[in-house]
This record gives sequence, structure tokens and C-alpha cells, in this order.
Amino acid sequence: MIRILIIGIVLLFGLISCSDDTVLIELTDHIQFTWNNTQQKIEEDADFKNIQKHFLIYRKTIINQIANTEKTEVRICKSHTNITNGVMAFVLLDYFEDIPYYLVFQLQFDAYGDCRYPHGLIPYIAREKEEVVEKLHFYFQN
Repeated sequence: MIRILIIGIVLLFGLISCSDDTVLIELTDHIQFTWNNTQQKIEEDADFKNIQKHFLIYRKTIINQIANTEKTEVRICKSHTNITNGVMAFVLLDYFEDIPYYLVFQLQFDAYGDCRYPHGLIPYIAREKEEVVEKLHFYFQN
């Protein structure tokens, strides 16, 4: 009986922690969204709908936020931790724009594996944030 109770508590704790596995990303007062670590996606809630509605107005600000170095609790594709708000700004931009990585960055990112993002892209965005901002501004001005 005690064994069943312990298993039940462990399962309940696991369910509770998974359901709370979301992170609020605040880029500006008006641009914030929720990332779901379990589902590896942006939650399509009221904040998301606000960004969607005003995306063309917010796009330049979102690109500028890629330089933001504030750390988050976001996990992307299991292997990427210590994700910054800047990387999450890129993720948000890519969600709406479906960025052609090779065309914009002139770098080939091939292997995808079990991740939405090709191998090497997330570390590149984090490391070369100023260059990424510049290249995205150039791409979207045309």
C-alpha cells in the first residue's frame, strides 16, 4: 500500500512539474511571450496574439532584442541551455518570418536531428548576436 502511495506521489509531482514548464520571455513592455520547454514551442496565448497582430510594427524591435544577453530558464532541443532573451527574440522572429538561414547568414546549417533548428544555429545566434542583428536588418529592409 505504501509503495502505491509513493508511486502515486512521484507521478503526481512529475505531472505538476511538466505542466508548469513554461517561461515568460519579456523583451519589452509590449513584447512578451511564453515558451513551453516541454513542447518546445511558443504558447499561442493572448501575448502571442498581441505580437501577431502588431508584428510588422514590432519586427525591428524584435530584431534589435537579439543582442539582449539576459539569461532565461528556456531549454531548446534538450542540448541548448542558458538561452538568452536575445536567442528567444530570434526564435520569435523565425516563428513569424521563417527565416532562410543560408540566404541571410551565408552559412550552411545542415543537420536537424530531433530539433526544429539546425545544428550550430542557436550557438551562432548567441555568439554572433551583433552580426545577426545587422544581417537581419539588411535582409528585411529589402
